Amino acid sequence: MLCPEPRAYALLTGLVGLALAIPLAFGDAAFAGAGTDALSLVLPHYAFQAQALRSGQWPLWNPYLLTGHPELAGAQWGVAYPPQVLLLPWVGAGWYIKVSLVAHAVVAMWTARWLVRSWLAAVGVPASALAVGWVAPAIALSGFWAAHTRAGHIQFAQALPWFIGVAAAGLDACRGRPRAGVALAGCLGLAVVAGGPQLAPFGLAGAAMPWTIALLTSRRWRALWPLGAGLGLGLGLAAVQVLPSLELTAESARARLPMATFAQGYQWQWQYLPSLAVPDWPRSVGARDPWEFDTWIGAPLVALALA
Repeated sequence: MLCPEPRAYALLTGLVGLALAIPLAFGDAAFAGAGTDALSLVLPHYAFQAQALRSGQWPLWNPYLLTGHPELAGAQWGVAYPPQVLLLPWVGAGWYIKVSLVAHAVVAMWTARWLVRSWLAAVGVPASALAVGWVAPAIALSGFWAAHTRAGHIQFAQALPWFIGVAAAGLDACRGRPRAGVALAGCLGLAVVAGGPQLAPFGLAGAAMPWTIALLTSRRWRALWPLGAGLGLGLGLAAVQVLPSLELTAESARARLPMATFAQGYQWQWQYLPSLAVPDWPRSVGARDPWEFDTWIGAPLVALALA
């Protein structure tokens, strides 16, 4: 069975976007869970950025946090993320978060569609209605997306569709499409600048697995050139955010604190690995803040195998 036409998939993504938008438009569902990062961390930064941009200033120095804070020091605040820069001064912090959650969920559905089609083409399987029409939305709206949205990690929701795009563009490059390296660079740069450098190791490791299979299957070793060039250019674009953040945080008092002690409860452990196939597994094994480790994508993977 052939894959759905783009118009049918557009209708599907529109319906999903509408289902997400209605509770956000008529309530504060974006801030579900008192004390989540959306309220305690993301909203204050976005409010400051909106105020600065409305006054015609680049949000470089935030005077409202402690005794002052360089905004670029936080690699998760999306200071240079184009949609954020363009929308924040017009819609404000609260509405931007709501619009961003819906818009990036829809974009993730499209990049997931791209990923599924590229993967099936790489392994020589015709794209089916089940794979494209059901698996792609399931990947985009998986347990990872739901858990981090619930936790208020808005920046992760913004970065997710672009990391999916990184995997898809890399697969196209592995199939001998040199221009895919440009798409790979753009997606990687946007993923990091959107506030997702914390996801980069996981996103790139996850993308490398299908890339390796595609290269071993096709034996198009020349594809390593556009793949490597795309990764290099993407990291260069990401440096707009990463380099100032590294430089500024190295000068802060926080740099002299034993951060490993504070991060101990958030370290990955092998006992969390079944979360790939079992929903809410980290909670069952007593993980601290279990949504930090929820990577459930079991259902879409099973469906993709059946497709």
